[in-house]
Amino acid sequence: RHQKQAQHREAACGQKVVCAPAADVFEKIVSDIQNGTPTCSSRKESQLTWCLAEALKTMDQGVLAKCDAISLFRDERDGRIAIRFRAVTKDLHVLSGFLGQEQFAGTGGHALTIATENVMKRACSRFSGRHDSKQKSFLKKSLFWHFKSKLFSVTTDSAADEVLSSELMRTKMTGFQELLAPNLRWVVRDKAHGSRRITSRPWHSDEFLNEVLQFMAGGPASIARLVHYSPEVKRIFQQFASTSESAVLKAVSNFRAAQHRFDSQAKPLGRTCLFLHACVRTALHLIRVRSDNVMRKAQNFLLWLNEERALQAAMLADAADTSLRLTRRMDSEELDTAALQAEVASYRSEIRALFVEGKCWTSFGYTKSMCESLSTPIVFQIGSKSRSLGTAAGVDNDVRQRCLGRMRAWVRLAESALEAEFPAFEIAQSFSVFDLRGEHRNPGDCLERIAKSCQLDFQILLDQWQDVSPRARAEFTSLSSNKEAWKAVLQKLGQHNVTRKNHPTDVLTEALVQYFAFGGSSSGVEQNFSKAAWNFHCRRRSALPQTEEMALKVCLDFTNHDSTKVITLARKVWAMCFGRPRKRLKSR
Repeated sequence: RHQKQAQHREAACGQKVVCAPAADVFEKIVSDIQNGTPTCSSRKESQLTWCLAEALKTMDQGVLAKCDAISLFRDERDGRIAIRFRAVTKDLHVLSGFLGQEQFAGTGGHALTIATENVMKRACSRFSGRHDSKQKSFLKKSLFWHFKSKLFSVTTDSAADEVLSSELMRTKMTGFQELLAPNLRWVVRDKAHGSRRITSRPWHSDEFLNEVLQFMAGGPASIARLVHYSPEVKRIFQQFASTSESAVLKAVSNFRAAQHRFDSQAKPLGRTCLFLHACVRTALHLIRVRSDNVMRKAQNFLLWLNEERALQAAMLADAADTSLRLTRRMDSEELDTAALQAEVASYRSEIRALFVEGKCWTSFGYTKSMCESLSTPIVFQIGSKSRSLGTAAGVDNDVRQRCLGRMRAWVRLAESALEAEFPAFEIAQSFSVFDLRGEHRNPGDCLERIAKSCQLDFQILLDQWQDVSPRARAEFTSLSSNKEAWKAVLQKLGQHNVTRKNHPTDVLTEALVQYFAFGGSSSGVEQNFSKAAWNFHCRRRSALPQTEEMALKVCLDFTNHDSTKVITLARKVWAMCFGRPRKRLKSR
């Protein structure tokens, strides 16, 4: 049955036999995993996936063994604790990847800490997760010790158990003979989550603004929620939106009015303002044809709506859109912390220009569009009451000033929240000294804070930064990336003995290693959960924990390394763990 196979022919000719499937077999498994095709349904597919995951883990271990700084990114969802890592070597080579996942480890800081230790041990082990392998699993103790000693940063969201677990990792606790992270310096709270709280907290502090938000976007009586949860109301709204005059050419069919995040309220708020006439027509239609609770909600919405509230909603939409842009810039694991301070300053300048200086009236946005919409009055009947929205003369100046006054108060609250979420004294703000886009007014304070935190000599660090930073700015003009510019200038200074001696960079390099490894956002872990839901969907969640972990490792990290090297190493792993040596035929 196997006489036509390549391995049989090689053995029959006396050639060297590689006791592993061909490379295209591994390539097919990788393609199936990345496309979401169910794999690991047979014993051989499970073994192929495990060999690929083991090969990727082996290549990661080679970088971890020689790295100078490691950061972890951790999050939990549906009983699964996922951890990513970022390792930086002395030559500023960066490797980010999926460290592992622990299922149903329990709740609380102690359980999270134990789960983190288990994931770290599996990442530093060989041949773990397979009981049918000829090779027994073992822990690389020296690598595990090196991993713990170089772990300097842990980034999580602001959940209490996550923060407590990060503190317990550098604290002696019952059940641990040694500290899990003895040199852990920074417990970082996710900046993307912090940027969402800048807008949501000030909104809820003002009763009028909160009322507008509830009726226009977030509350159960809002027209956005009615459209979102009813296919029939959605169909009716789409018909009105396609025939009504609007500031945008393309009509929407939904408001995306989910309730789990702040940015999910920004989109329905803005769409309600853009398609206000279509919303009014949809509410009138519901009053005519319905007699249930939906009719009462539509009636209450139209009775509540007036020019001042509509204009205030447009200003809130402008504020939400500005805050959402800040969130999107921080919603990435590759967030450059050197540019963090500049992004925060830009956001503060933008909201002050819109609502303190009054540029929201002239700048293109929701406020200007709403003023144009309210300049064309619409009259409608609600039972025995006649209502009018808008006037030919436009919005009255007193209404404008009242709305603008509330937004000026919101700006002051937002700036206070901004100072609380992004304090000037934190280490993430200090890394702005490595931002090459502009001159620094007082770099000494930032460098001194970095030197104290990283246990470096401040004066040497300052001297080396003053010597190298002009060269890095020259590199930045062609590379347009802070990290690439610093890496390029250090490589050039280290190419020759003369430049290496005249321009020492040893202390500066240690600070840059910490800057490269520092993580300001745990968004990469959250995005991993979304990718896992696509590639390892809910119908397969009853699989073994090690099966899910190795499939996610292949799915998420296969592109981090050279595919040819990964498959070659996976074939070697197969030969060591599952291959059966064959006797060569003796030549006659």
